Amino acid sequence: MDFCRDYQFLGGVDIIEQQLTGPYTTRILFRANLMERNEALSFLEMATFVRERNTWYYKSGKLVDIDDQRV
Repeated sequence: MDFCRDYQFLGGVDIIEQQLTGPYTTRILFRANLMERNEALSFLEMATFVRERNTWYYKSGKLVDIDDQRV
């Protein structure tokens, strides 16, 4: 995965908002903080997670405009 090779993640992600959409699905708005060539960057993503056998898995996600952080 080239993305993971080119960027270094800094301190995980910041959870901004979470919305349960069913007993086995949730949507999470988060900010990922990372570094590329000594430059700090971040992005917002609205991601869907599904729960299978008591473990949450990333299903899909979409980048969110930084000015529109509503779920």
